[in-house]
Amino acid sequence: MYNASLAFFDTAGRFFQPMSAQATAPAGLDAHQKAQLEVAVTNLALAVELMLKALLLYTGRVVKPRTHDLLKLFEALPPELQQSIDREYRERGGESGTVARSLELEFFPAGAAPDEVKLAALRRQWLPGTDIRSVLANERHAFVVWRYLSEQAKPGEVTLVRVEYERLGVIINSMQRHFRVTNPGHDGRR
Repeated sequence: MYNASLAFFDTAGRFFQPMSAQATAPAGLDAHQKAQLEVAVTNLALAVELMLKALLLYTGRVVKPRTHDLLKLFEALPPELQQSIDREYRERGGESGTVARSLELEFFPAGAAPDEVKLAALRRQWLPGTDIRSVLANERHAFVVWRYLSEQAKPGEVTLVRVEYERLGVIINSMQRHFRVTNPGHDGRR
């Protein structure tokens, strides 16, 4: 599960690495790039999920196989491990303003102009905060949302989907060290 997590993370990174360097907005992406974004976010969310499930297994906790809820999985970890991952996340700058890249995709009814009032209301639904729990709460269903992105647009409604991809990357990197501590025989990749 750990190695699969890294493979999904590496695959997502191939898309996000140039995004971070160029700060490209999703509005500037063509249809193929938007499809790549959908795959990259799905892979990133699945990487976080699998890393959490690997940590649960290696700490002797029961893994609920049918959940993709990142916050619930994190909260199922032993409290001392949660605190240690949180500390590592903060030390890696997860809460800083420099690790704030996120992407949004907006869906509008056919022929409708962007409705900034509705978009602002949708943006306010995101929890404020950069701490690990806030990020996991905002991204708790990212796998399902992005995997079924074509189903997110509701007929006649403005729809907004968002991902805090850089902070999710910091979370993955923060968990990797803990996996190695929990599983000392691991090769220490990354």
